[in-house]
Amino acid sequence: MAIASGSNRVAEWFHQWRGPLLRFLSRRGIHRVADLDDIGQEVFLRLLRYESHEPVDHPQAYVFKIASNVAAEWAMRAHQRYEHSSDELDGLVDDTNPEEVFENASVQNQIQQAVAKLSGRQQKILKLYFEENVSQRDIADQLGVTYRVVRRDFENAYVALRRELKVELTGVFACGPD
Repeated sequence: MAIASGSNRVAEWFHQWRGPLLRFLSRRGIHRVADLDDIGQEVFLRLLRYESHEPVDHPQAYVFKIASNVAAEWAMRAHQRYEHSSDELDGLVDDTNPEEVFENASVQNQIQQAVAKLSGRQQKILKLYFEENVSQRDIADQLGVTYRVVRRDFENAYVALRRELKVELTGVFACGPD
């Protein structure tokens, strides 16, 4: 029986010997159970890539020999993997609290909705001040209005946001002279 007789033959062998092959590999006890299917698939992939036209007298024994070789390769690779210390594993833990993330997202959404209710100029002033770190005097120059207008719009926006959000925002919208 020649291996090169086509992929149909390998597919037939796969269905016929996959179960016994996996049991054979698991009895050897070298690999994690999660790796057994991967090793089994690698065996049959190698058979598909095999291009010799020489007949194989005992195909099942041949498949199991390939499996032994693949298992040995996987074992060598496993020994070469970097072992992780418990300190490194502790660093992989995400300290993010899902409730806090949801609450922060909810607060951000409420703030965006409240800002959307402000006048266009008030929104522009807040955007320039908080997102682009532009001073109120420079905002006045950019918008072509007086510094007093910017201060008034800034303070009115602050009052409107406090009322809309019904929270104490002291410190968040510090509106001292800059």
